[in-house]
This record gives sequence, structure tokens and C-alpha cells, in this order.
Amino acid sequence: MTAPPTAPPVMVPQTIFLTRLAEELSTLGTLSSGLQEAIHNLPLEHSSAETRRVLQSADMLTQSLVCLGAALDGLSELPIAHREYDLNVVLRNVFLEDLRSRLTHGRDSENDPSTHAGEVEIF
Repeated sequence: MTAPPTAPPVMVPQTIFLTRLAEELSTLGTLSSGLQEAIHNLPLEHSSAETRRVLQSADMLTQSLVCLGAALDGLSELPIAHREYDLNVVLRNVFLEDLRSRLTHGRDSENDPSTHAGEVEIF
């Protein structure tokens, strides 16, 4: 039995890859914004607390995608030779303070979004 052939490596400059990644996140952010807008057009005046938590999760998803795209875009603008990054530059357009904190200091029980988000069970 022979192993399947491996694909040759695809080499891309780091800055180009980071820019592409930022563009992909931006596209997801735009898609998420469209979905969120559609959700807000639903008749929700008699919605339950559970439904409102799900809607808050959708809002947090949209804002987080926008902020992650901004952080990645900031990172792609820095010289590649750096092993450490000035996070003031990288995170300058990240407007969610808890996300800035997680990207700067890592996760802990205080700033873990999974402890604050609603359950996503619409159906």
C-alpha cells in the first residue's frame, strides 16, 4: 500500500497571507452583519429572555468578527522581522475592550465570552 502523493508546498509571503486572512474575516463580518440585520427585522416584541440572549450572541459574533479582522489587518501592516508586536498598533481598531484584553493577556474566567454568551439553539 502506498501513501497518497503529497502536494508541493505553496509559499506565500507572510504579509500577503495575513492580509488575505483579514479580508476573509471582513467578509465573515459583513455576512454576520447581514444576518443580524435580518434577525432584527423579525417580529420580536413578545420574544423570551432566551431568544434575546441568542440575539445578543449574534451581535457579539458580529462585533468580534469585525474586531478580529481589524486586529489582523493591524498585524499585517507590521514588518515581518519582528518577534514581538506593539499591540497598541495591532489592536488600534479593536473596539471591544474584553476582546482587546483577551488578545493582550489571554483568556481567564473574567473575560471568557463563552461564560456570557447565550445558547444558540433557535430551532
